[in-house]
Amino acid sequence: MDNARTGSGPSDSVFFCSFPLVVWEYPCNDQQGADFLAVLAAMRTHFPEDQYILTAALPAAEVVLRCLDLAQCARFLDSINLTAYDFYGSWTSTTGHHAQLYGRRKGDVSGSSGVAYLIASGVPGRKILLGIPLFGRSFLQAAGPGQSYDGTGGEDGTFDYKDLPRKGTQEQVDKRAVAAQCIGGDGGFVTYDNPDTVATKAMFCKQKGLAVSSLLQAGVRRRRWRDRNQGRGNRQRPVAPQVLNKSSPGWSLV
Repeated sequence: MDNARTGSGPSDSVFFCSFPLVVWEYPCNDQQGADFLAVLAAMRTHFPEDQYILTAALPAAEVVLRCLDLAQCARFLDSINLTAYDFYGSWTSTTGHHAQLYGRRKGDVSGSSGVAYLIASGVPGRKILLGIPLFGRSFLQAAGPGQSYDGTGGEDGTFDYKDLPRKGTQEQVDKRAVAAQCIGGDGGFVTYDNPDTVATKAMFCKQKGLAVSSLLQAGVRRRRWRDRNQGRGNRQRPVAPQVLNKSSPGWSLV
C-alpha cells in the first residue's frame, strides 16, 4: 500500500509510512460493512499476522456494530478497541455519564452493552479492549445525568483528568453507572473515570475474559485528534483499523 488515499471504499483513508491508519466514520449499511471487511482482509494480506498487529477502534453503539460482520472481522483483527466513552456530550439533548459501564435505562449505550454485543456476535473476549478515557465531559447548568443543560465548560466541552475534580467541587462516584462525577464550579456536571471506576471496570474485564491494554494515554491523544478533525454533528468515534509492527513496544491502543 502506498502513502496515498485509496480510490474507493472509505471516504477518509490515510496511510502513514510506518504504521498505516484508516479512518472511516463509519460503515452505516450492509454494503459498507462488507467493504470494511474487505479492507481488513486486504490489510491482513499486506501485513502478515506473524509480523504485524492489526486492530480496529469500534464504537459501542449497536447502530454501527450491526452493520459489520463482527465474527468475520475478528478473524483478521488481533484486537478490537471498544471506544466505551463519548456516549454523551454537546451533541446530545440531555446529560449523561459519557463513559458509563452500565446504562441508566434499558437500551442505553454503555461499555457493558457494547461488550455484550461483540461477544454475542462471535468476537472472542480475549480480543476486546475496553477503552477508558482520561478526560471528562462537562454540562453547564446541570447537576446529574438525564437533565437538560445550557452549554459546556472546558475545552470543547472537556477537561483533562489531571484537572478534575474542578476547584470547589467534591468528587463522587455513581456506583450504579460506574462513573465518577463532580458538580458545580466552572464545569457544571462533569462526568469522567477515576481510579475507583477504573478498578471496577478492570474487574468487569477480568470477569468477562477481556484483553487488557497498557496504553490508556492513547485515549487522550486520539480524543484531541478527533476533536480537531471530526465534524460536530455526530461525535461517535470513527472506525479506525490500524497496523503496528509486532517489534514495537506497547502496541495496544485504546
